Amino acid sequence: MTAALHDRFPLSLWPLLDDFLCRCYGRRYALRDQALMRWQFGGAEDPASLSIMWYGDEGGIVSMLGCRPTALFWGAFDQPVAGGWLSNWMSDPGQRSGAGAVLMRRAQERFPVVLAQGASAANKPIAERLGFRIFEPIDRLLAVFDPMRAARFLAPDAAVKLEPMLPAVPAGAVERGLPADYAPDWSRYPACMAFGAVRSAAHLRWRYLGHPVFRYEIDLAPGPSGPAVCIWRLERAVGEVHDTVGRIVDFFHPADGAAQGRAALSSALGRMQDAGAAFADLLCSAGPFLATARAAGMVDATTMPLAFRLSPTERRLRLQNVEFWAAPGLPRPAGLADCLVSKGDGDQDRPNHP
Repeated sequence: MTAALHDRFPLSLWPLLDDFLCRCYGRRYALRDQALMRWQFGGAEDPASLSIMWYGDEGGIVSMLGCRPTALFWGAFDQPVAGGWLSNWMSDPGQRSGAGAVLMRRAQERFPVVLAQGASAANKPIAERLGFRIFEPIDRLLAVFDPMRAARFLAPDAAVKLEPMLPAVPAGAVERGLPADYAPDWSRYPACMAFGAVRSAAHLRWRYLGHPVFRYEIDLAPGPSGPAVCIWRLERAVGEVHDTVGRIVDFFHPADGAAQGRAALSSALGRMQDAGAAFADLLCSAGPFLATARAAGMVDATTMPLAFRLSPTERRLRLQNVEFWAAPGLPRPAGLADCLVSKGDGDQDRPNHP
């Protein structure tokens, strides 16, 4: 095999990828776990390879770019497209000669819509030169259950007073888990969901119920226009702070279902509080769902220097962004509030080994 651009990575060359991950990310990098890597980038269509584009040969990897094929709504609910969520864009520090940009261009050739979260200061200029738009910051909302414990996650010099929130008792029936007949009529949901991943039963089962490491919980409030869904998990912070935190990773409801949304969210918040979480957060771009969360009592923490990464705990401000590229002729969202990006999209809810 000569040095070339490849669209998929054969698992038969796993030691090559493992060596690259060690050199670029460190020996404790979570994706060195092959089960987690198979879940993130594998697929039934080709179980012998991973959806990782790379440049190199059997002697070594020069650059890699993970690309998870994902069904997306892009401007309409009746015409989903086969998009790609990017992650793990990395080049060997000693061989950065433009191969990374070549991989990004290849993603643009393969998919009509390409998205990624968490673009770094080094990556932003490259993405913008390739025609990507970068929206930031994604809103972060907060529910504080124990102010004294939650305050330990603040930056040492933060002048912030945290106020407690008492989750409301859900007004209406709330179910747990994903029902067998889950099949929403997406035309009954807010227009912001027409820019984002198709949150089908298959997608939710793969992303949350089949995760090899995390245990996700689903609180679902049924209604005449479709269900309101809140997906969350608990995380044990380690490092400077050892405590339990609730992470809401997906949240949506029908256009006329704000009350359902509050019920599903209140149920989830109550369960997180009962489980001993110091606080819970929600990362979400969509305007209607942020409004519902605020109506349920969550408060803005987007610019608050409160730890976002918990393994290990980083007590500082961290802003989140999303970048996207759409092929000519396709619509584009006007801003963050007009699309749905959550912590469960891309690679922003991934385990780490501190």
